[in-house]
Amino acid sequence: SMAAPYVAGASVLVREAMQIAGVSNITQDTIYNHLRNTADSFYDSVTNANYYRLNVQRAVDALLGTDDVGSTPESAKALGDVFGVKDIHGTIGRLTDADYFRFTASASGNVQLGWNATGALNPVVTLDGVVLQATGGNSAAFQVVAGRTYTLGITTADGLGGYAFQLQSTPSTPAATPPQDLGVVDLRTIAIEQTSGEQWFAVKATRSGWFTSQTVTTNNAAGSAGQIQLRSASGGALSGVVTTANGTRADVLVQAGDSLLVKVTGVTAASQLKVANLVSFSGDTATVFGTAGDDTFEVQIGGSQRVTVAGLSYSFNASQYRTVALDGAGGVDTATVQGTLGKETVVASPGSFAIQASTGKIVSQGIELVTIHGGGGADQATMYDDSSNDLLQADGPDVRLSGPRFANRVVGFAQVQVFAEAGGRDRVVLHDSVGNDRVDIGLGTVAMSANGYAMEAFGFDQVHAYASRGGYDRVVFHDSSADDTFTATPEYASLSGGGHYSYAEKFDVVIAEAAAGGNDRAYLYDSTGDDEFRATTAGVTMTGLGIQFEARGFSQV
Repeated sequence: SMAAPYVAGASVLVREAMQIAGVSNITQDTIYNHLRNTADSFYDSVTNANYYRLNVQRAVDALLGTDDVGSTPESAKALGDVFGVKDIHGTIGRLTDADYFRFTASASGNVQLGWNATGALNPVVTLDGVVLQATGGNSAAFQVVAGRTYTLGITTADGLGGYAFQLQSTPSTPAATPPQDLGVVDLRTIAIEQTSGEQWFAVKATRSGWFTSQTVTTNNAAGSAGQIQLRSASGGALSGVVTTANGTRADVLVQAGDSLLVKVTGVTAASQLKVANLVSFSGDTATVFGTAGDDTFEVQIGGSQRVTVAGLSYSFNASQYRTVALDGAGGVDTATVQGTLGKETVVASPGSFAIQASTGKIVSQGIELVTIHGGGGADQATMYDDSSNDLLQADGPDVRLSGPRFANRVVGFAQVQVFAEAGGRDRVVLHDSVGNDRVDIGLGTVAMSANGYAMEAFGFDQVHAYASRGGYDRVVFHDSSADDTFTATPEYASLSGGGHYSYAEKFDVVIAEAAAGGNDRAYLYDSTGDDEFRATTAGVTMTGLGIQFEARGFSQV
């Protein structure tokens, strides 16, 4: 039949809709009966008989139902006041689909959110635009304040299907013992007692975002760092607990100024309690803060951008947070970034950097010591100096620009450009790779290249280049418009003039070109062996034991 391909296509759509709707035991008969029951019936006067015509839209809608849930936070479906247990059902039928629900907390306390998904749905759940971290794979918890309105969002990371959510509210209960007041906290670490009883601590959030509490044993001491729980100021449980290698950890979303209680029980080893409020969110940007002290950030770029600060790791889904920002917030801070096998583009300035990857952007401010590893791919980096006397060090594809107040380093990048534009007496020190390297030195510029990488620097006053790692290495000097002096000996070669000085050592081939003008001079010194000197209208050469010099365009040799 000519209709067979259309029937087959409709059957595939209905089967997928059944899977999304959670229908079990799907057979050809199940699909046939559903298509028949939702078909249009029409009368054919020629054959004097009734026939069925497939209505695919009706067949799919009958399984998935109509979408009466708002697809934006502004159009969220109103659930009214929520207290006790509230069930939510719906379907994510397209990869771009989103369902939003709005509710008002009837009482302060903890909400435990659990869900089940059907079909291939992998749900992403947000509260007021912030992704909820699941505990146990299909549950999360968060704090609510009486009278405050919240928006719950459901999208998909991949796959389609139905969902069933249940919100279970638990009112707050007061703490059993008076808490130790830790005050307003961004990061604090304190020793905790070894006791099987309860220890309570009161804290206040510095900023809106994640609040983290973690217990760890000291120096991997034998025993337990105890169990931890975050509670509202009146005692209601706010979060689940994740067991770590040597302790436990709890995370909860808070608003700036929220008061919390930290409950610790069952400590049997020398341990510490760490409380942190270092992560905030704004739209598709997650910001990780340091403290007023010296902080260390570690970043792993990928589909889930991972940031570790103060020993606490946070992961941010790149599809939800396109930008992850690091803020040193004082002190002398350090950041180490690991790139991917793909392409990363870096712009690094004193105290800040920006990294663009296929998975999103990493930016920073107020971080003085930075190391970025390319990880592979056609990575590109651009670096800038400050107004002080800066030093550029290039050790093959390991490039570091530093000054009194900063140090930026990129490792394993295919292309690096460095600009000294802000002033100061800036200099360059280059070391070759184990391959065949070429270095070109001009007035304030230098370029080094070998297989797999290339580095260029502009605006520097002095250049020192060393070739000691092997390979067949070549250096080419370019003059200025002033009167320049070129010197080549078996030990080194140099070019000076126009306020700049360049030096090269242990290169196999040394070439100097005087083409920019001025009264330029070249001095070539022989080796201890038998040497050959040649002079032509094009220039002069000297070859011998361990030397190969060439000078072109000089007024005097």
